[in-house]
Amino acid sequence: MGNYFTYELEAITRWVKATAGLNSILLSSAPPKVARPVILWEAPQRSRDRNISRYVYVNKVRQYGKIFAADLPKLLDYQARLQLDLEDRDGLLNVYGEGGAIIGRLKEVAVHFETNEALDVPFSLEYEATYSRSRPVAPPAAKTVITRRVYKLPE
Repeated sequence: MGNYFTYELEAITRWVKATAGLNSILLSSAPPKVARPVILWEAPQRSRDRNISRYVYVNKVRQYGKIFAADLPKLLDYQARLQLDLEDRDGLLNVYGEGGAIIGRLKEVAVHFETNEALDVPFSLEYEATYSRSRPVAPPAAKTVITRRVYKLPE
């Protein structure tokens, strides 16, 4: 079983494919020569945002990527599809585990496109992911309770 971070990226790539029909590649080394249109994903930026309780906290994540488009009308179409679909979903994306079961949600998802002179446009997806840490094991109940009286003798 992979870690939750892997599931987050898979949820994003599923959404991109379903919404805009774009294939995605996880960038693990120098950018390869790729057939357009495609998205290359880079390493995300993660930071702890706030605690919900002692054992549950929220991470703010910014996932970086770059869209490689064939022409400007297609690029504008991809951008519009992604932004409008996020608005229709109220900024929520499902996270799927093994077997296709929903194991969580990415909240407050927003996409930010940067400007570029070429058709290779950097962008980022910003979202919140909630995690929990394991609780310590509670000590077992007492098996025997002894009450002992202590008398202080007068001096």
